[in-house]
Parts: sequence; structure tokens; C-alpha cells
Amino acid sequence: MKVYSIIYRFFIVCCGLCLSMNLIFTPHSSAAMSEKIKIAVAEWSPHQTRMAQYYGGVHRIISESFELEGVLVEYGWFPWKRSLKKAKEGSWDGAALSRKSPEREKSFYFSEPIMTVDKVFFHLKSFHFDWKNMNDLKGVTIGVVCGNLYGKEFHDARESGQLSIYEVTKQFEQNFKKIYSNRIDVFPAELFAGYSFLQSNFPSDFELITHHPKPLQTVAYHLILSKRVPGNRRMMERFNNGLRQLKENGKDKLYLQEAIQGKYKTIINKYGFEDPLEETWKITSLDWQPYSGSELTNQGNSVQMLKELLSKEGIKLIVEFYPWNRAKKYAEKADYVGFFPAWPEEVEKGFIASPPVDWSTINALKRIPDTITFSNIDELFKKYKIGIVNTYVYPKAINDAIKKYPENVDGSLNEVSLLKKLSKKRIQVAITDPNVMQYLADKEGIDNIEPGEELMKKELVMAFREGKDNEKRLELLKKILKKNN
Repeated sequence: MKVYSIIYRFFIVCCGLCLSMNLIFTPHSSAAMSEKIKIAVAEWSPHQTRMAQYYGGVHRIISESFELEGVLVEYGWFPWKRSLKKAKEGSWDGAALSRKSPEREKSFYFSEPIMTVDKVFFHLKSFHFDWKNMNDLKGVTIGVVCGNLYGKEFHDARESGQLSIYEVTKQFEQNFKKIYSNRIDVFPAELFAGYSFLQSNFPSDFELITHHPKPLQTVAYHLILSKRVPGNRRMMERFNNGLRQLKENGKDKLYLQEAIQGKYKTIINKYGFEDPLEETWKITSLDWQPYSGSELTNQGNSVQMLKELLSKEGIKLIVEFYPWNRAKKYAEKADYVGFFPAWPEEVEKGFIASPPVDWSTINALKRIPDTITFSNIDELFKKYKIGIVNTYVYPKAINDAIKKYPENVDGSLNEVSLLKKLSKKRIQVAITDPNVMQYLADKEGIDNIEPGEELMKKELVMAFREGKDNEKRLELLKKILKKNN
């Protein structure tokens, strides 16, 4: 059975031959390019990755093909499903890369093939695996990604119940972990992307994995442009013209080979982080107006404050908004720095809290003209029906009272639900930030609540995902905050 090291040496030889051809290419300068196109993309190392020069071989092909036609490319990095959605709805001009399907051809113009790859079965070397047809896969537990396509033959065998399938959402991370724990036997994936992920994320276990040389699929991948965007049919013709010029010179194969060999090295920026261009922090957040919010022009007062602080140091902040639990979960992924804003109590295992970036308050909100009297938090919970938000991790004094008087506590899914319960007398007191509640009350047309008594002031911190790079970012933020008082 062929192993990865043999394939790797083969591509080194091929690349040497290509380089010996002394190919010449002079793209348009960016100053001469009057048009720009926005392409939504996803991480797919080594072919597409934000952490390499040119963003990898595929992006070098796309960029230079457009440059030959005087078009500058702007890339936006999203999970693949979101990239596809943004391109389909026309908020971005297109996406890369995609395989052809009748369904997608309804919504997109497809370029000529940019890259053709083999999808093979990865497995442990200790698992004796061989296959020639679908019948040989009976009794083998196969990990697949929900929504991915693996060819008609595989699809038909799966639909007939012939195959034992285990679905995951993260192709390499989850499937390799399940292989190591013997929860699946094999999983199909693109050859070089699989080994690239393995080398980066499981280097100590690299030698335990191999692949079967027979491809499950050989798949052509394309640039796709949305049919909703005027002028995209012509734009695709221009891209194909540039792509043909690259192919005539053999540049396309050369760039793909260089990416596979790791020649597009990561650049360490001025902050000491692995990043090819400017330092960019991508974080998750929640709709917690006025502090943070996707519908606000400045994305919220606290978010704006953090953006301005980082901007002074040349750092760009990208914020994605989700429901709170999902925001914290997504922030665990490697392409996010963390989440913000949060109370310190919400910074749990796997994250590190920054010093305060901003401040909030927690009040005992009430209806007008109700009278709420208490001397401490314990007495408040003992005397009244209290509303809280289930997904929040409250400070210790409040959390202790929640546990002590569960019969007096009413949990809500979100702030809007909490507000309506208070307004309609289903609860007597709502424990939350008064600025948030007042913002929602104004939006919902509710005018019978008031802030009540302040229970405490609370820091709003940024939660950094644990990791070497983020330790540097945390120290940098500490210096920025100290510098700006």
C-alpha cells in the first residue's frame, strides 16, 4: 500500500520539473485594477487557508486568473455552508470551491475546473482494510460529514441500508478522533487535506494513520458565481479566460503542488502571531443591546469600544453574532479568538478572562408602580417571584440564591421572554442589566417596567480561547487597556 511519504516525494520531483521550465507571469498591478469581486471561502488546508501566503495554491490561481482580466479579489472567510449561503443569496459575488451538482447549477455559474482531487478512505494502519466495490464496505463503520456528497454509487448503497454510517459535522477533527477511539473504522476525505490536518493537529499520532490507494471519488472543484448578481455571467467568462492562460503556462499545477509541499509558508506578523497579512481577531458575540448586537450600526457600545481600542494598534476585529450558548460553543473552534462581552463567571474551562473592557450593572427590575423591598439578595429571592435568563452564568451571590430558593425562580430562554413575563405579572422581579431590558422594552413598546435597585456592578471581559497565540493576544490586550486607562 502506498503511504503518504511516497506521494509527498513524488510531488517534490514534479514541482522541481515545473520550476525548471522557468515560467514567467506578470499580473496586473492592483493600482491598475478598477473592478473588485467578493468571494466567500472556507478553510481547506493546504489548498485554501488564511494562514499561508496567497491563501494557498487555489487562491493564488483564482487571484491571478482575475488579475489577468483587471479584477481584484476580496476574500471573506466563513464556514463552508455559510459561504455557500452568502453566495447563493448574492450578498457575496461567489464562493470557492464547489463541486458541480444539478441543484447548485440552478443558483450558480460554474467555472472551468480549478482542481481535481481524490477522495480516499483513511484508517488506522492496524485496521486491515481493502475494498474494490461497495459490497466490500459491508460491516465497515464509515464516518461521513452530514450534507457532504460522496458519489452516486456510495449514495445508493447508503440509501439501501448496505452501509454502516456514522455522521459527524467536522470532517477531520471528529473523524480522526473517532478512528483513534475505534468508534469508526474508515472515513472518506480528500487525500492531501487529510494529511495536512493530521500533521497540524495530531502530529504525535501521524504514523498511526494510512489511506487506501483506491479513490472513492475523483472530484473536480470550481469557482462559483451567484446568478443573483448582475454581470456575473460575463465575470465568469473573464475568469475562465484568465484561468486558461494560467493553464497554458502550467501555473495552475505548479501552484497546487507548491501548496501541497508547504512552500507557501505562514508569515509571522509584527505582533508575533501566525498570520499572513494584518492581525485580525475573529470573535463570537450575542445580541445583548445596547452592549452588543448584530442589528446595531456600531454592533453595540461595548463591541465598538473594543474595536476602537484594537484599531489603534492596527488590529481588525470581526464579530459574529449567535444565541449565547452557541456563541460560546463556536468560540471553542480554532479560527476564533474567543467571545465578548461576558461576565467573568461566564468564562469557563478552556478560556481565559481579560481585564474589564467595559462595565454593566445587575438590577432587580420591577413593574411600575410595584414596591419591592429587601435588605440583601437572599431576602429578595426569599420574598418574591424572581425571573432569570437560563443561559446566563450569574455572579456567586445570585447563583447561590437561585439554588437556595428554586421554588421562587422562573427561568426564561432570553431577555425578551424575561421582559414579557415581568410586564404581564408572571414574575415580580427580573434579574438582569437594566440597560438591556430598557432597550428591549422600548423596542417592544412596553412602558410599565423600571430599573429597580442596583444589586452590583459587573465587569464585561473578553474570553480568550486557551492557546499559545491567544496568550500573546491576552497580554497585548492587557497592555492596550492599561495604556488607555
